[in-house]
Amino acid sequence: MARPKQIVTRDKTIPVRLSALEKEALELMAEKVGLSVSEYLRRAAFNQSVSVRFSAEELALYKELHQFRNGLASIANLVRMHKGSAELLTAVTQLKDQLATHLQKFES
Repeated sequence: MARPKQIVTRDKTIPVRLSALEKEALELMAEKVGLSVSEYLRRAAFNQSVSVRFSAEELALYKELHQFRNGLASIANLVRMHKGSAELLTAVTQLKDQLATHLQKFES
């Protein structure tokens, strides 16, 4: 049986002095990753992950790149099966690998 989730009450504050520019930059950074400023600061202070969330447009692009990569892998397999041009196979395989490398940057 799972243990009940512990409820954390956050009722303590720490006043922090910032310049207007620092405050704006902090708000923008928190917004960019979809967190409140408080949560962003907590995660930064305790070395927890603060990862960027993708917009709907970026997610659509990511999915499209995956489809291209899968299509290129299929083409490479067809060329290999039918003993097609070695140059074509090399070019398609390199392009597929480049797409995979770019997709890994999205995932990290």
